[in-house]
Amino acid sequence: MDVNEALLPEKKTVKRLSSSATSSGMQQEQQQPRRLYGAISPFSSSATAANISVRDDAPHGRTDHSSTDASLLGAGVHPRSPHSPPSEEGRAHRSLSGSCVSRCWATLRCLCHDIRVSCAREVPPATEPRRFSPLERFKMARYESVDTYEAESMLYKDHLETRSHEPRWFMWVFVVLLGVATSTLSIGMATSLHVLNSVRYELLGFGLRGFTFADAQRYPNVSEAPSVKAASSAGQRTAATTSLDVWAMLRGYSVGLYGIASPRWYWAGYLLWVVFAVCTSAVASGLCCLVPQCVGSGIPEVRAYLNGVSYPMINSTSVLVAKIVAVVFTVASGVCTGHYGHLTLAGAMLGAQLLKRRHGVRCDHVHFVDCFRNPRDRRIILVIGAAAGIAAAFSVSVGGLLVIIELLSAVFPVRFALYVFAACLLSMLFTQVYWSYCMNWDPPYRAHGGMLLREVVVAFRSSLPFGQHAAMNVIVFAPALAVGLCSGVCAVGFVRLSWVALYCRRRLEARLRTRAARYVLPVIFAFLYASVHYWIAVAFSAAPAAVEIPISTSRGHGREQSIRGADSNASSSSSGGAAVHTPEVCRRVPYTVRSDRNVTTIGFYGMNGFLCPAGSYWDVNAAGVHDAAAYERSALDSKRTLRRQEQTVQVVDAYASLAFSYADSTLQTLLSQRTEHLLPWPALLTFSFIYYFASAVYSGLALCGDTMLPSLVIGASIGRCIGTVVHSAAVTQNPRAASWADPGVFALFGAGSFVSATSGLSFSIGAILIECTADFRHLLPLMFSIAVARSVLRRWGRDVHTVYLEARAVPLLNAEPYLGQYGLLDARHVMHSPAVALSIVCSLDDVVRSLRTTKHHGFPVVSLNDGTFKGIVTRAQLELLLWHAIMTDGRTNHCTYDVMQRVEDHVFHSGWEGMDPTQHLRRKRLSTDQVSLYPYVDTSAFTVLDTAALPRTYEMFTTLGLRHLVVVDRRNHVVGMITRKDLVGDHLSAVLDSLDSSTRGNCAPPSAVLAAALASLRKPLHPTLTQVAEVARQSSTRSLADSSSLHQQHYGQNREVEPPPHAPTPHLREANFADDMQRASLLHVPSSPPPSTRRLR
Repeated sequence: MDVNEALLPEKKTVKRLSSSATSSGMQQEQQQPRRLYGAISPFSSSATAANISVRDDAPHGRTDHSSTDASLLGAGVHPRSPHSPPSEEGRAHRSLSGSCVSRCWATLRCLCHDIRVSCAREVPPATEPRRFSPLERFKMARYESVDTYEAESMLYKDHLETRSHEPRWFMWVFVVLLGVATSTLSIGMATSLHVLNSVRYELLGFGLRGFTFADAQRYPNVSEAPSVKAASSAGQRTAATTSLDVWAMLRGYSVGLYGIASPRWYWAGYLLWVVFAVCTSAVASGLCCLVPQCVGSGIPEVRAYLNGVSYPMINSTSVLVAKIVAVVFTVASGVCTGHYGHLTLAGAMLGAQLLKRRHGVRCDHVHFVDCFRNPRDRRIILVIGAAAGIAAAFSVSVGGLLVIIELLSAVFPVRFALYVFAACLLSMLFTQVYWSYCMNWDPPYRAHGGMLLREVVVAFRSSLPFGQHAAMNVIVFAPALAVGLCSGVCAVGFVRLSWVALYCRRRLEARLRTRAARYVLPVIFAFLYASVHYWIAVAFSAAPAAVEIPISTSRGHGREQSIRGADSNASSSSSGGAAVHTPEVCRRVPYTVRSDRNVTTIGFYGMNGFLCPAGSYWDVNAAGVHDAAAYERSALDSKRTLRRQEQTVQVVDAYASLAFSYADSTLQTLLSQRTEHLLPWPALLTFSFIYYFASAVYSGLALCGDTMLPSLVIGASIGRCIGTVVHSAAVTQNPRAASWADPGVFALFGAGSFVSATSGLSFSIGAILIECTADFRHLLPLMFSIAVARSVLRRWGRDVHTVYLEARAVPLLNAEPYLGQYGLLDARHVMHSPAVALSIVCSLDDVVRSLRTTKHHGFPVVSLNDGTFKGIVTRAQLELLLWHAIMTDGRTNHCTYDVMQRVEDHVFHSGWEGMDPTQHLRRKRLSTDQVSLYPYVDTSAFTVLDTAALPRTYEMFTTLGLRHLVVVDRRNHVVGMITRKDLVGDHLSAVLDSLDSSTRGNCAPPSAVLAAALASLRKPLHPTLTQVAEVARQSSTRSLADSSSLHQQHYGQNREVEPPPHAPTPHLREANFADDMQRASLLHVPSSPPPSTRRLR
């Protein structure tokens, strides 16, 4: 039943109760005498009651409160005390409010019950099939499979003979174009996000300073930067030009690694911060409302396509543009999402654009692209684009190839892998070259020596001196196990929470009877998310540190002072000034950030220190970890040649750097090594808790949300928390343990294990993280934690991408974990029968009838003489044949492959796509005109016997990437058709359940063989009762009383099946089956029936 219909009786009940309560109250008022105190309700405000009493007592001149109450209540009524019994109206109102509370509580309990039941049905473990409702099965019909092979018809073979050769070398042109295009798209999105982040931080600083940009801490090393001076007489600031470099802000250079002096205008900063988040989120929701096809997170759509499901939105140019803009504004709002997953889908959509026909652009004499417009090459190019998108997002090469290998269910040729790997290499190389020589929108300014920056080549690697990276120790396998277990358990909760959010959103849409809720909820979430993080960051910045952190108030290399005051700028004496209280979350910018360009362009651009006191910081806790002062000075000296007008890099707010940053910058901070004192444990735990629940909820509410980067951040925060505990315990026992017990290493384990559990990827995620961090020494513990997390999730749930696709009723073929349950089923059990077949020579009326009465995309073609299977013809081929008949005025003679290509071009450029050609045929000639389908039939179509085992049929369908699989009998007669929807786990389970129910409903006594098999089940390692019953029922030893009815049940045809001339008798077949079972290793069936069987006889 629909959710809307289920919620309607509740509204009627509320109205009925309210109307009954109102009528009862009116009757009580009519029965009671009209008194003055009846106008004063016990729920009225005290001010109203006081005004009435004073106004009534004024003519009598009474001032005593008791006399006033006595006069108001009457002669025989005592003044009402606070504990006096309520009136009838009060009791009615109170009972009505109590009934409202009880109804709300009952509704909440009913909602929790529905969520629990639906979650158990829709989020089962990965080893169990997901059951679909009838409505979801109806929605599943709108998805079709992807064609993998070109129809090997006679037209196509003649076309190959006439052409000397195909320009297969042009595939390398597509590889280069996709590599450069995906890299350009990644650079454009990253640059736009840097610019919007710079604008966002400038607005925050503008509000915190009291709506001014003047700040002496912004550019301390630039002589033309204006200074702020205090007027001695009026106490006001002198007129000075603004210190904001607008062009630098628009190029993304405005980092916020400096403190803002007190007093800070927190409410002004909050207002601008929230307005920016709400506006950008509203723009993204508006785009999704205008182009609904751009809704999605990217990775699920690519996974469905690689599984063999066709998505029409992949070919749309408007959807691609709208999706890119919507993703940029969604991420810019500051919510817990990312853009890496969308780059994967954008790469696949770019591949589809290369082969798409354009209106107004006709190249009839250019055949370089036409020869690639076939199902095989189209799928290859789309997969190349998806892999290049992954490579451009993470700046990796091998990782993109491994993701495709892990997700692609069909055959993966070696030459195909070469194309994919070359596109990934080009995409990665182009991205690294750009970020090494350019900075956002700046032109190239670096000396062209051919050297690539190390922080660009390895995106998430910590810039440390040689020998300072974390070492490998065998002991890390124990914390890696803990990280894997925690990540797996948290991944199970994450998937369920995200599904609950999706369920509640759909329930709200059904209750409100509008789809506007899905566009409003992301905006509300952005407002709440920005508000919570902002005020928690303010609270952390107001709390003083437990230990003293030296702060220098001088602008140069002045002496250090331990200060404990409100702000470092409050000190006015030359000897050091007053003391300041330094927040615990305010730390000096670590060396790994200051020694490279990550602070402005790559990873650390989201760090912020606006909420910290102004001044220079020295982190005394990090002293002694490694001594890199000389190395740092040389690195900074060499970096000055690359700097232009950069801001101050002094202080970082730990919590604000995690909460205010985008997901990639937060991940860079969590994965950084030798920064164990950068993130205090209260800030890290608070951020992890909020980000975990917020990401789970937003993944169910978001329109363009990504799950890849948030999963990496959640896993890194979990691993960082465990790594902080391990570091503290190890250093306490042995100070030298700091060489291997680095929290950044365990953050790497957590990131890999959590994203592997939530995304369904395993070794490809490990390869991507190893390439991104260049930490090859920790490859084994990383893969170990990934395996543990995947095992935990498969035991208790499934990945979030599968849940989202199944919630949309996408027919995924993912029955491999539980395919062994259907080992006793055959192809005839799951096929669609009867199949709609066409004769090799038929009339146009037969073709039109088949197209109109069915929605099938493939029709078997049989012989006229004996009805044997000859091949298969697709719906697209039949429609082109009809269009050709329309254009040639009914002539259905033989045409060539090139003619069919021109017909397809003419249909596209004429705007006839999607139109039904059967409506434009002449009805008088439908029954008289004959057409031969032999030139258009795919004679290489795959077939399978009806007795073929279901697991083997399933593997054949998925491995070859088929769309149609024809089922034939031993005489090569078509008995059915298998498509994608027939092999979905839900359909397989329904078939098995129906067979089990029919077996249990059979009241006939078991035969001797079945009784012997049941007796043998008492031994260990034997088949189940259902399997033995199915063997006995479906085996050849069963006596078939009515063979024609069995064929009619399976095939939908009423054929007379005659037994072979030398068919054994039922008793002889039963004895042969007993001998076969006796020779089996699992079933030791005695030659004579057991005593229980004799008694049954």
